[in-house]
Amino acid sequence: MRKPNSKAVRITALATAAAFAVLPMTGASAAPPSANASAYGAQVDLLNGTVHVGPLANSTFPPGSNETAVPINLPTIADVAGIFANTSGDSSAGTSSATAGTLALGVLGTALTSYAISADAVSATCSATGSDFTGSATVANLKVGTNSVVNATFTTEQDALVIPNVASVIIGEHIANADGSTTINALHIHLLGAANAGDIILGHVTCGPNVAPLAISAFSFQDLPIVFGALALIVLIGFGIRTGIRRLGSAA
Repeated sequence: MRKPNSKAVRITALATAAAFAVLPMTGASAAPPSANASAYGAQVDLLNGTVHVGPLANSTFPPGSNETAVPINLPTIADVAGIFANTSGDSSAGTSSATAGTLALGVLGTALTSYAISADAVSATCSATGSDFTGSATVANLKVGTNSVVNATFTTEQDALVIPNVASVIIGEHIANADGSTTINALHIHLLGAANAGDIILGHVTCGPNVAPLAISAFSFQDLPIVFGALALIVLIGFGIRTGIRRLGSAA
């Protein structure tokens, strides 16, 4: 038996590689599907952490839960009622969602003297599928000093509303985390006064990092032209290889 010509072998290898290049290929998933989310309704940090409350109504997915918490009552600093948070998702589908917020909040003041910052309700929500993220913050009858926002939903972070030397308030604060997740704070109140310097976060949600399952394209009749074209190319390449090997064999 005649030993295959090395040149013919190289031609065969190149032709085979070309044939496979024509066929549709799917990539492998770098990691199994997964999903994550977290949320809490309220957290207070004052005087460099000397006074710390929360996080309250803390929820995490997995496993996910619907949480509520007792009101916050820090005289002249913060009164917050109706604290809630919820997380859910589907790890096998790489999806997760979170919602958190508060009802009837007042910051810096009292119900009798009025508050520097108040709202009927604030909330944040997010959802993620794989690396795709959506989220928003909603406020109802928010008042920050002389600024007033009646009812609004924001999908982007808003410029801070400032009460000079008292507080600044960011609505819909967005934070891109190092692990690929994204956080939204419905309200981030930064207290500026020396006596009460600190932060109050109301309606905190984080979605991700998530990994979506590998999408595998199912065969359809729309794929027939590609398949038949690939098969025809393979047949032509096969005849070419056969003819080439014969000629190489004769030349040898």
